[in-house]
Amino acid sequence: MNKDAAYRKWPRPSDVELLAALHEGYRYDEEDGAFRHLSSGMIAGHDDGKGYRSMRLLGHRFKLHRLMWLWHHGYYPDSNIDHINGVHDDNHIENLRLATDAQNVHNRIRAGKHRPGVYKMRHRYVARIP
Repeated sequence: MNKDAAYRKWPRPSDVELLAALHEGYRYDEEDGAFRHLSSGMIAGHDDGKGYRSMRLLGHRFKLHRLMWLWHHGYYPDSNIDHINGVHDDNHIENLRLATDAQNVHNRIRAGKHRPGVYKMRHRYVARIP
């Protein structure tokens, strides 16, 4: 079994547990919109290969923008978090908002990253007329 697959089967820690763990080990750097380790000052997390930053906390992998929302608003979001400027690793809280699926798609279209009826399939693009 894939190590990461076993990871996701555990129940996610509560918002209170996550927030406590964040405050114990990290600080928010307003200048670069990142979490930094309290012990070393290094930026927390890594690029997940899709342009987002992620990190492991309490035995689970989390996208940093979702943890940023928790840090600032006190709850882990159930809905989409949208990067307003379209830059996935810009996690300044001012750049994050709750979004519906439609808002998320609208931003991708506006940024030129997605076109209605065009899909990427196995390293090539396919057009479909709805």
